[in-house]
Amino acid sequence: MIIQRIARKSYRKNLVDGKAQKISDDKPFTFTSWATKKSVLNEMGIESPRCRTEVMIETLKTLRSGADPMINSAEEFVRLRESAIQSEYLRAAWAEATLEVWVEIIEKYPEMKFLVAQNKTIPLEIMEILSDDPSERVRGMIASKNRLPEHLQIKMAKDSHPSVRERIIYNKRTQAVVLQLLVHDEDESIREKARNRLAQL
Repeated sequence: MIIQRIARKSYRKNLVDGKAQKISDDKPFTFTSWATKKSVLNEMGIESPRCRTEVMIETLKTLRSGADPMINSAEEFVRLRESAIQSEYLRAAWAEATLEVWVEIIEKYPEMKFLVAQNKTIPLEIMEILSDDPSERVRGMIASKNRLPEHLQIKMAKDSHPSVRERIIYNKRTQAVVLQLLVHDEDESIREKARNRLAQL
């Protein structure tokens, strides 16, 4: 389990089937879905630097274990992503797959496109495909990729949705030429954020 035991003074919410339930300090968490898992992880501060470091260390251990580091099919990716077992979930977030497998996942399981975009190893071809996705949430995740090449950074900077353009501003690898484009954005808040980011370079 990603989180086996939680010992904190306050109660935490365990979201199951869309309902918030209170659980006691020492009661273990169980996960029934990715949405439940994400809610709990966000609440417990999994986005903090310390938690990210711990997850990364655990991921490296997982990928160096005896398990096959490659994701070999669309069905395997879905199973890993929906798993409540930490080692399996981490494989889905970090392990590589062939271009054919990534395309298969996108075509057979379109609801998984955001999770594909979250994977740290997706190739440029998949970034290209997902940069045109109808969902601004998927495009926003692509805009946040550190490996995003300059031509896709420019494309994301011209995206129709302001949340996507904002994500490219805060991408630590975004080039100055891309930020210069956003200084002239139609959205005043985007312009201001782009100016502030340029000043930090």
